[in-house]
Amino acid sequence: AAVAADSTNMDLKQKVLRLLNKKECTDNGLFLPVATAVYSVEPSAPAAYAIGIGFAKTSQLDSSFAYMEDAVNRCDSCSEKATYLLKTGQIASAMGRTSTARNYARQLLELDAENADAYMLIGDAIAGSSKACNDGALGSRSVFWVASDYYARAKRMNGDLQELADKKMANMAKQFPTVDDIFTYGKQAGGSFTVPSKPGCPCAGETTTIRVR
Repeated sequence: AAVAADSTNMDLKQKVLRLLNKKECTDNGLFLPVATAVYSVEPSAPAAYAIGIGFAKTSQLDSSFAYMEDAVNRCDSCSEKATYLLKTGQIASAMGRTSTARNYARQLLELDAENADAYMLIGDAIAGSSKACNDGALGSRSVFWVASDYYARAKRMNGDLQELADKKMANMAKQFPTVDDIFTYGKQAGGSFTVPSKPGCPCAGETTTIRVR
């Protein structure tokens, strides 16, 4: 409390903020007041990120995303860039901004090609894009095949994600078409399928395997 009250001790505030961010102590009562105080005097990536987390916790996603983007933009090559990219992408995904979420995941993979969380994020972005990929046939269903592919890849890359990935894959499987659905379009389970090219479809042109529920 003394730290928050002392508006002149900016150096101490910055140290406290770095510590809270590092330990992800986002429920600490100091977190948002310290972040806001630091940002108002000296805008920085850690402060913007902390404020973004604070807004996310109160479901103010528009405000959260704006600060998260600011954190990414202020972090040229800082050590926390991967965290900022992932969190910004996750907020975008929660807002239904699938293309934006996937863009941040791609940036994360450029930074770290073995980042399994990025593949989970791409899966989430694709899973929420059924309407955008709807071509009046199997396009809207194909997103669930592709999303499942990305979750499976993330699970293979990082065993710690197995439980979460399996849960998401089970949810995707519930959305797979039936045998009758694919038969209508002359398709068979196990066959190859290319997602139709539609503007706004984040997985357009990707090839996957046909599965049924």
